[in-house]
Amino acid sequence: MSEGRKFYDANEAISHHAMEYACDLTLLGVGNIWERLYSYGRIPLSSFWMHQFPREELLYDALISKENLAKRVLEAEWLERPASINNNRWRIYNNRSIRTTPLSMQYKLYINLHPDSLISEFNVILEHLTSYNVPAFKFARDVQNIVRPDKFVAYLYDFETMYLLGESLSKSLKSVNVQPLPFTAALDPLGVVSCGFDPPGKFREQFRATSWRGFITQIIVRSFAEGMRLMFEKASMIQYSLKKISTLGIDTKKWLPNKVI
Repeated sequence: MSEGRKFYDANEAISHHAMEYACDLTLLGVGNIWERLYSYGRIPLSSFWMHQFPREELLYDALISKENLAKRVLEAEWLERPASINNNRWRIYNNRSIRTTPLSMQYKLYINLHPDSLISEFNVILEHLTSYNVPAFKFARDVQNIVRPDKFVAYLYDFETMYLLGESLSKSLKSVNVQPLPFTAALDPLGVVSCGFDPPGKFREQFRATSWRGFITQIIVRSFAEGMRLMFEKASMIQYSLKKISTLGIDTKKWLPNKVI
């Protein structure tokens, strides 16, 4: 899948730190560990952020207000999809020129910017998504979710378009503050842009996960539970988990699947 395309290990360190953090929480139980592991890398929701964006409309205005360019592009090229009752954390947009089928959009491109940089670079991102005819994308709806590391996600049908878009975005977003995203494959040395690949059906059923990061983090917490039963020490538990992930055909330095998966 990735032959001839370069990926980086920019997210190796933060992924390992996330595992160390989760390993210290094993007494909380698998479900609680998973939530904390999946959310690792969030910025604390301080009074600073709450004061800036007490209402979701204020965050939306901050993102699209620059010269009104983003607003014009959104209205002309994109159609906002109503938020799900069970998942209203996102603003989701579909490309007006493409009839999207969510289950076939298996490639995800994550744009890992600090909230301040996302606000300043939103127009640049939107121009790229429109230019590359991306089928759909989503971004955080409110202040509680703008502090998460996976606050902006683009969905694509094929690997090649995903890679070329990511490469172009990485070059355009040079002077930004990065908020690294664990367990994703970086397309640049800093991890400004990274990607994930929805797991095959057999793994979705086995791990009850439909997304790449959900899949990875489920493997980790389950292997931690096994490690606890075997009375492993912390370092051994992490190595045991990494070995489990590698056995499934995943590079745990670059967090990239190989041909096996």
